[in-house]
Amino acid sequence: MSDSVSGSDADAPISVVLGRIKQLGPVIAENADTNVAMQGGFIEKWGEFHLSTNGLTAPENEPVIRDAIHAALPTSLALQ
Repeated sequence: MSDSVSGSDADAPISVVLGRIKQLGPVIAENADTNVAMQGGFIEKWGEFHLSTNGLTAPENEPVIRDAIHAALPTSLALQ
């Protein structure tokens, strides 16, 4: 199945992933009182954290993404 936006099966490059996480930070913070956790599904086309076409699962990239999510989350929310 092809991605309707890009026309390919590729997932996003790390720069796009980090940008999206940063964009979501204020929205997550604004709604923190209605949530208990955030799922960290930013790796792989379907957010399953495996089989990245852009090297997102490389040992040097996974912690960068994880740390960016932690930085965007209010301390009251857990990361799943």
